Amino acid sequence: MWSLQAAVILTCVAFCVALTPVYVNTAVGHIMGFQEQITLDGEQKLIYKFLGIPFAESTGGRNRFRKPVPKAPFTKTFNASKEPVACYQQSEQHNALYRYYGVSGFSEDCLTLNIYVPHELRASDLRPVMIWVNGVGFVLGASTVYKPEGLALFGNVIIVSINYRIGMLGFLRDQNGVFPGNQGLWDQHLAFRKTARAREFFASLHILIGANDKDGCGYYFLYQDALNHSTLDFNITKDDFTNTVVPIIVDSNLLPEDSNTKEALEKILSFSYTDWNDPDSYVSIRQNAIDLPTDISVFSPASITVRAHARLNVGKAYLYEFAVQTRTHNLPLPSWMKGSNQGKTNYSLFSFRCVRRVMLGNPNIPMDIKQFTNTVWPAYDVTSQRYFRISDQMSPASVVEGFYPRRMTLWSDVIPEIRRQHCPDKKQPDILVGSGAALFERRFALVIFILILLRWIDEEV
Repeated sequence: MWSLQAAVILTCVAFCVALTPVYVNTAVGHIMGFQEQITLDGEQKLIYKFLGIPFAESTGGRNRFRKPVPKAPFTKTFNASKEPVACYQQSEQHNALYRYYGVSGFSEDCLTLNIYVPHELRASDLRPVMIWVNGVGFVLGASTVYKPEGLALFGNVIIVSINYRIGMLGFLRDQNGVFPGNQGLWDQHLAFRKTARAREFFASLHILIGANDKDGCGYYFLYQDALNHSTLDFNITKDDFTNTVVPIIVDSNLLPEDSNTKEALEKILSFSYTDWNDPDSYVSIRQNAIDLPTDISVFSPASITVRAHARLNVGKAYLYEFAVQTRTHNLPLPSWMKGSNQGKTNYSLFSFRCVRRVMLGNPNIPMDIKQFTNTVWPAYDVTSQRYFRISDQMSPASVVEGFYPRRMTLWSDVIPEIRRQHCPDKKQPDILVGSGAALFERRFALVIFILILLRWIDEEV
């Protein structure tokens, strides 16, 4: 759609100190971005930015709670040099949080994408493209919070980050079909189509997917309030876990239809997330209190997605768990928590240039990945289900077979069956079926990297 093969006109204005405009001529009209010099590892690097390009019409008015409407072609040059607004967050408190992170404002006219192009832009260049989909439980998120310039330049890849509707505006659904639901996922789907020519999009691309090992750490704030502790360094008893932690997870994530379903879900989760070799161990209880929300919001959706892709047997998939013991955290956390959590993977995972390798279909080449990991990263398949556990000490043991199979089966098979048994007449939430039979579960709540080997194109899909 927005062709980076198009001719580029650089215009340097003598009195313009900060920005040098960059113009591209595309099938949807003229777009003006800008070039910027940034410092990376002590060196000056040139990057081109095109910010806030709309891929859909406003989602307000008659378009509210509907599938996104593709944006009409521009009738004049579109100014893509300004930071875009974000979609409305779940609450005003969340809006305030993202203002603190630098978001300029919020609107229902928010379906935009940002393009970051490394080095000099030439018509003959073909670069791999990486799409960044932010994910904070589908209730928070904005494309501009994440700064991908370093990754684009270091990996020599084009990065596209997108906005999509979240919270009520992104996922409201009713019983009679007036509000179809999953609007936010359809927003993502349209953004993908605007980026890629491939009709069989999901099946044909190579993907890298995974999550941090402690991504459920944010729930510790809820546990702290519910258990009335003044600090985060507290122990959770078995009774606390059964009577407080598990109900918090069930009520905030599973939304049980009635008291019987709620009781059944709480019992199966209490049983499944107990170390029965030492059920009263504070160490195992607090680990399970993190594993439970990590599984429901991150690990299970990642597992479901990578299995769906692998069954299509076209593109390759690589699954990882990021378990590096980071020295700093984005959130205040208990002193005992040493793993990686929300936002800590970001771009550090790709600092050994695995980005371009995955886009070429194999993260182990062209440079021998063993120099950094002491082992080979295998592609995921439905039989062995091998994944890469990235930690401080990489070795052949970092390749693990079976991605927490007991826990993943609980979420993919057992929990849905419990809900069906208790509410046989109630239709379960739909999944989104996209190009190439791509399956995205409704709670696809993770920070996901979708890596595509493609070229920018001139026409709309």
